[in-house]
Amino acid sequence: MIKLGSQKGYLIVEYLISLTMMAVVILVLFALLNAAGSLSACTQVDADLHYSARSAMLLIKDDVLEANKLQVINAGKTLRVESSEGAVSYYIQNQQLYRHGQSKLPVAENAQSITFRVITPVLVEVIFEVESKGRSCQIQSAFCVRVES
Repeated sequence: MIKLGSQKGYLIVEYLISLTMMAVVILVLFALLNAAGSLSACTQVDADLHYSARSAMLLIKDDVLEANKLQVINAGKTLRVESSEGAVSYYIQNQQLYRHGQSKLPVAENAQSITFRVITPVLVEVIFEVESKGRSCQIQSAFCVRVES
């Protein structure tokens, strides 16, 4: 603050400097808020993808556990599971994973690929990939038919 004679006051230059500093602080805060919003959106997409993939794998696991016979067809893109309750097939069509038994039911959205491989007559490996908004999730697991003794 500069004293001019008996008057006290701020020069216009001091006001401009303080306004500039305040604008910089506001811009930094806005950039941080924007980054937090983007991170939150990515986290939500990731959570949705993981949920979709895990839910599909749980359904496949439940069917494989009850299977009498496992058959991989269509170059590993379709799994046919036969059990005492009937036969079901899992496959991807139009980015949807379907479980086709007595009726055709969508199991997971945003499905990019699924690969089935029978390792032994009672063990099947599943690799499932989902993708949305540039984010992807791949889950790989192996399931074994329940063997009763």
